[in-house]
Formats: sequence, C-alpha cells, structure tokens
Amino acid sequence: MVLNPNLYPKLTELLLPALCALSPSSENCYLAYPPSTSGGSSGDLLIFDAINLQAVNILQAHKSALSHIVFSFDGSLVATASDKGTVIRVFAVPSGQKLFQFRRGTYNANIYSISFDLSNKYICVSSDTDTVHIFKLENEAERRDREKREAKRKSLQIAAAAAASSSVAGSSNSGQTGGGIDFLSNSPAGSPALASSSLDSAKKMLGGFVGTGLAAVRSPLASATSAVSSFLPNTITELWEPQRDFAFAKLPQESKGFQNMCSIIGGPGPSSSTTITNSGRNAAFSSDYGGGGGGGGDDDDGMVESQSGGPLQLVVVSACGFFYTYSIDGEVGGECVQQKEFSLLDD
Repeated sequence: MVLNPNLYPKLTELLLPALCALSPSSENCYLAYPPSTSGGSSGDLLIFDAINLQAVNILQAHKSALSHIVFSFDGSLVATASDKGTVIRVFAVPSGQKLFQFRRGTYNANIYSISFDLSNKYICVSSDTDTVHIFKLENEAERRDREKREAKRKSLQIAAAAAASSSVAGSSNSGQTGGGIDFLSNSPAGSPALASSSLDSAKKMLGGFVGTGLAAVRSPLASATSAVSSFLPNTITELWEPQRDFAFAKLPQESKGFQNMCSIIGGPGPSSSTTITNSGRNAAFSSDYGGGGGGGGDDDDGMVESQSGGPLQLVVVSACGFFYTYSIDGEVGGECVQQKEFSLLDD
C-alpha cells in the first residue's frame, strides 16, 4: 500500500493527542478546545456554547500549546495549562476574562490533573513531580483580609507566649529564698526545668516576631510589585505576577513516576457526600449524591466521610494503585497532612 506523501501532514495532525473539556453544568454547558493553529496561536482556547451550538469566544490562554483544560462544576470558570506546566490560568466563562494566574513551579512539568472544588474557592493541580499544589481563588481584598487574620493570630500567639513567660518568671521569683535564681545551675530548687520553660517561651516569642515581621515585609513588596507591573510589558510582569500555592501535599515515594488524579472534597458547596471504608488495606467506595450518604457497613474502621460543610480534604489516586487523603487547613494553608492511604489493588 502506497500513501500519498501529501497526506503525511494531515495524518500527523490526526495522531496528535486530542484535547477538549465539557462543562458538567446543564445550565452553563460549554465545550472548550484549542482551535486550528492556522492563523492563530497554539495557546488559543475556543469556548463553544453546546446548547445554542455556536462559538462564543476565542482567547489567548497561553503562548505555547495547551496541555490541560478543565471547567468548574458550575461551568462559570475554566482553567488551563500549557505544555510547559509552569503557570495555571483561570478564566471567566463565557467572557474569557482572566481572573487568576498561579505559578505551579519554575521548571517545566507534565500536568496530570486540574480540579476545582465545589465552591470554586480552591483549585488543585498534580503533575509528574511529587507535589500536588492547591491554589486559593481569592481576590486582592480577600487575600488582604486573610493576611490580616493571620497576622492577628500570630500576635495572639506572641501575647500568649509572653504571658506564659511572665507567669513562669513570677512563680520562680515567688519561690526564691534570697539572691537571684541561677537558671543554668543544677540546684535542687528545680532551676533547670524553669530554665527550659523560659527558653521554650523565648523561642516561641522570637518565632512569632520573625513570622509577623516577614508578613509585614511581604505585604508592601506585593503592593509595590502590583504597582510597577502596570507600567511594564506582560512578558516581563508575568515572570513574577503569578501567585504561589496556598497549600501543597507531598506524595509518598511509591507513587513517584506514576500518573495521578487529584480532587478537593468537603468544605462549603452543593450537597454531596463521599464515603470511603477501609478494612486493613482494602478500600470500598460508595457515593450518594443528594445528601443521603452511602452505607459503609458495620465496620467503619478508617472511614473518611466528606460532605457539604465537612472537613476540607485533598484526595489523590495514583496509577500505582494507591488512594491518598490529606487534610487541608483552609485558613492557614501550608503543607497538607496525610490522613489515610488505601490500596485499590488488594482483594
């Protein structure tokens, strides 16, 4: 069989991986996919109205080719990633307005999964690295309010540490029988214990002051960056503008090198529940949408239940056959704590 050489370019295009996303919402039902690259950029995104059967917008999502597209559950947002995998962008649907821009990392990576939570407050991203990143969808005012609450929380911690230190010093002075207390001596009055307590309190106070100072410095720097960026080209400002992750989770060693999928469950959102029952290393999953909850049998050892208003959790399933759950601190963020690990391959 002899093929026409003129068909080779078209065959090559047909062999390229297809990429598209369909909104799960029946009201905001849109289809998103990269349009033909002829006459346009490889990073363009076309938004198609699947109800009225017409294209409603074409936007430049990235400068390089798209590698991942995903809609939010209500169809009001769409997130994209390029084949570089360094920046995640979130756009409004169908207007195409860029709402958020997040930096996953400095080095290129293959994006495996992007997922919104039900309330459109968080988005999680997994890749061929061993880190799952969680970004918070908050505007500038909400971010400033969160930073103020965090600063207030640290101030209360400093005040509590100072009060504890004063209490220890007062109790030691009241029990003193002449002369000053030598906190470094091994006197029978228990000075070493007092010294240890005082040192711990001092460390906590110092750590709190350092943390508050860093937050105070970070805020003006962020404001200055936003002010300067308005006068510079996009190619320059995009190097520092994207926000870093709000929280992250480290995957176990056995899952490295395997593809994975991630999702955020719990927190505010539409009524839903997911029940995971663990007996030893076996996992049985059941879902009941509509608020009923799934039955997990009599043995609920290792059960993780997430529903509307429940604890915020990150779930990751890996191609190596493991299912992981992590707790997310929705106020502070930081590193997520692994709670459960299930094997999907055991009988």
